Amino acid sequence: MGCGTSVEFDSLGETDTRLYVKNIFGIYESFWDFRDATYAYIRESRPQCQDLEVWIDEKFPVIPDAFYLRPQDICQDIRLYCKDPSSTEITQSELDTGYLLAVLGRLVKDERYIKRILPEECYVFGDSLTYDGVVCVKFWRFGRWEKVYIDDRIPLANANGARILSYCHGRNELWMTFIEKAWIKFWGGISNIEYGTFHDGHLHLTGGVQDVIYFDKTKLKPGDIYYRMKRGLKQGAIVACAVSTKNDGVYGLTAGDTFVVLDAYQVITQKVLAKELHLLRINDPLGFTNWKGPWSKESNDWTTLSSSNDIRFQKDENDFIMAFRDFLAYMEYVSICSLTPVTIDDDVTSPQQKYCTHLFGEWVGDSAAGSIKILDNPKFIFTVTSKGGKKKEKESLGLSLVQRTRSRTGDRVAIAIRLFKTKQYSQGLLIEEVGETFENSAMQILRTVKVPPGKYIVIGNTQSNGIEKEFLIRIYTSNPVTDLRMLRSNEPLLLLKEDKPINLKDLGFRFDICQEIWGKWSKGFHGDCYLENDFERNPQIDIFVPESDIVLKQTVRFKVLKDWNAEDASLGFRLFRIGPDDEVPKPSYWLFHNWENSVRCRDGSIEGWEWDYLAPTFTLEPGRYCGILYNETRGGSDTAFCIMVMSAVPLEIT
Repeated sequence: MGCGTSVEFDSLGETDTRLYVKNIFGIYESFWDFRDATYAYIRESRPQCQDLEVWIDEKFPVIPDAFYLRPQDICQDIRLYCKDPSSTEITQSELDTGYLLAVLGRLVKDERYIKRILPEECYVFGDSLTYDGVVCVKFWRFGRWEKVYIDDRIPLANANGARILSYCHGRNELWMTFIEKAWIKFWGGISNIEYGTFHDGHLHLTGGVQDVIYFDKTKLKPGDIYYRMKRGLKQGAIVACAVSTKNDGVYGLTAGDTFVVLDAYQVITQKVLAKELHLLRINDPLGFTNWKGPWSKESNDWTTLSSSNDIRFQKDENDFIMAFRDFLAYMEYVSICSLTPVTIDDDVTSPQQKYCTHLFGEWVGDSAAGSIKILDNPKFIFTVTSKGGKKKEKESLGLSLVQRTRSRTGDRVAIAIRLFKTKQYSQGLLIEEVGETFENSAMQILRTVKVPPGKYIVIGNTQSNGIEKEFLIRIYTSNPVTDLRMLRSNEPLLLLKEDKPINLKDLGFRFDICQEIWGKWSKGFHGDCYLENDFERNPQIDIFVPESDIVLKQTVRFKVLKDWNAEDASLGFRLFRIGPDDEVPKPSYWLFHNWENSVRCRDGSIEGWEWDYLAPTFTLEPGRYCGILYNETRGGSDTAFCIMVMSAVPLEIT
């Protein structure tokens, strides 16, 4: 027909900017590419046709036994959109794409979503001289909005005009049909788009984030799930769910059917022992479900409520009411979907994190370190700033990790995203992990935390090492992040770990004082064993414990850390009681003769030990002590170390 699709190459680096740019939803975005290679993306340009020719997409995946007709050959009064998009009447096709239609049914409530996917100017129809049969649809994939070009031919199951693809309202409205057809091409065929989850569909249709909770895997308590859903609804998120496989046929439910939660209620029963119940208003976008369980339309449960608590009124004939406990029992998951993460604050009614910073990276070679050597993965440091310089107020921080996949459901591995609070010192970075992480094989995972302003490191990792993949980290904040950079692989990192607990309540005090000693082992000496003549060259500290009017002895904890990037070797720390006039450092022969007379820890051991971190705790009488830190790497390692001395009163340390 004289038409062809031209292809041009677009490198993300060409559009990479250090400035935030405001998108149509009011979110400020910036893009940083830290991959070693320049990744070229194939970007289709609009097919060009000669005058009065109409394009046929020869690359569209085959639909067996389908008839193809142009819209004007099927119906009159062709429309791309209806006049009232807030009222959706979806007619599902022969394909099992209910998850996709459920997302579209919610997004169409705000025309900005649909017109970002399918702008009106992307399709010219009718008798216009510019009509060429070309339709342009946009989907989000791995940080970019990709254009997908299809022709406007509509596949039919037979000559009588039975539709293979879904449509909304009347058969003359085309937007949903075109999006579903482009979805087939986007993923490479019909077999690749059937069955799916609401959250995956939402990711590619909006570029947003999804907080997904699978009920059979989560450690969250029911109350935590309920109030997380409530916060999502309050802040304008779409809360979706799907029926679990094991509950197929129960109370009229069908496995895999996707619903949307519209509201949550707390009601009081009128029974003798009145109790509070949590009820949910749920919408079935396709209208196939007739819920017959507790709190269904004709259920006797409604007689236990006062008329003021009767919430059976319907905004939509496809709405139904379900108790939250039944929701947990019969649904597989709940996904809270939004453009930016839902914040943890209960009093927030609108999205707060208006800044999104995109970090493109890759797990490759030694940096594909998995979960065993977390800090060998690519690491990114940045600063969280506060509103109006209020350093004490915590800021909401959202972290999204997206793994690049070649297909919609395959090529996924378990991934996790971690956050570390960071302090910069001349010898290296002292870091401590914030909160608990989790691993999931989803295309995208999301974490939300509240943290004080300061420096942080974010790390994405796969569960297993050696898996090479591209990834995208998105940082959501209320203010622009600053001082963003990728850490060098050999940058000194000292990881502060969780200690064994001490019952400080019984001791009658707290570790309010923390004194830090930083340094490096000098490279070249052989002081890895106290039998060596130069063992004395290991770091030694002089400590004076003062007398106290409150307690006879002081409890002191020594947190000892070394650079993560140094060679694996266990740390050792010993403490010796010395006289008031003794000199420090002690010579090797003194250490040799007094080695077994070192002060024992509170648990009775002589010393604590670990590969890169130890935290021995002592109960010390007033007086002077000499502490020695040694690294069991023969020949020294030129390794940074830090000793954090925790105590209730200030100690004199030199």
